[in-house]
Amino acid sequence: MPRKKLVSVRLSVVEYARLSAAAEAARTSRATLLRDLALASLGTPAAIPVALERAPADRLTRKVSSRLTATEAEALAQRARDCDLPVAAYVRRVLRGSTPTARRSEAHAALVALSRVGNNLNQLTRLAHGGTLIAGELFRAIAALRVEVYRVREEILAALESRP
Repeated sequence: MPRKKLVSVRLSVVEYARLSAAAEAARTSRATLLRDLALASLGTPAAIPVALERAPADRLTRKVSSRLTATEAEALAQRARDCDLPVAAYVRRVLRGSTPTARRSEAHAALVALSRVGNNLNQLTRLAHGGTLIAGELFRAIAALRVEVYRVREEILAALESRP
């Protein structure tokens, strides 16, 4: 199948030099090395050379491109979307040796909202324990709600861990 889609990645001078050295050591082109690393992160079998080291904070000035089939490009784009990253940032992270993981924004948003509620409940509980007078009925409701918040949080975390 001919390669039809082009993915571009910007690299700093140092990262570009490291990519060039890694490609030379692997006796392949920079584009082939990029493609193999990107596809390996998607689960496609490929020989993976040693990952590039993280470059110091340097401007991204070098551009490397590689051609992909439509299927490969879509799989790469989907994986980047799942990780909430642009394709170039996803490929750059793969080059640096990390494997970006998919983020579930809905679950993350729910956890953040739940954490805020939990923090508010903790503040009310501290006030009550610190001597601020809170009606007994309100205090019991806060304690029950706090237990429920922690239970829901644990269920969300367990659901996230069990998903592929």
